[in-house]
Amino acid sequence: MKHNIVADTSFYSCNIKDLSRLDLLLHYLENYQFHAGHIILDKELLPNIDCDKTIADKISRRESANYTELFKALCLRDDKHIEEDGEYEAIGIALELALTNELHRLIIDDSTPRNFAKKIPLLKEKTMGTIGFIRDSYHKDRIITKEQCIAHLKGIHRAYETNPDKTHRPCSMDEKIVKNVLLPLIQELENA
Repeated sequence: MKHNIVADTSFYSCNIKDLSRLDLLLHYLENYQFHAGHIILDKELLPNIDCDKTIADKISRRESANYTELFKALCLRDDKHIEEDGEYEAIGIALELALTNELHRLIIDDSTPRNFAKKIPLLKEKTMGTIGFIRDSYHKDRIITKEQCIAHLKGIHRAYETNPDKTHRPCSMDEKIVKNVLLPLIQELENA
């Protein structure tokens, strides 16, 4: 049985748009069961990322309950973000899966919704960013090899380093994440 994963749009965008590595994304989609809802699939993924429809077909469509009102009351973020951004839809779907002990991981790169999700006890230990997911796909799940893990992480670093548009953050990377998380993890894996 495949592990259930919920990811916001940044995970898909990282692999498709920033890295141009559809093969990596397909590998994850074939080895895990990904879930997404209307906002992520129809409003963010398909229209904004040059995405082959076969990718969307590999993602389980969840018609989740509307968690907007609950999240508005609990979250200090602008209501528009909660209503329209895929991160909060991902949190809602992840919570549905976690309530039946079916969630393996929730992938959210934006720190504000990720920190919000980590305040929910059922999601705290299962919530991480793309880098943590790639690491755990090797370390814990053995879905990818050490070499694939290092290559994927180095690809993210290369996308960050060669990015001419400083307003865009490839794979949601910024200098702090690269320096404190990405590069130390690559070094740790190479030295292991």
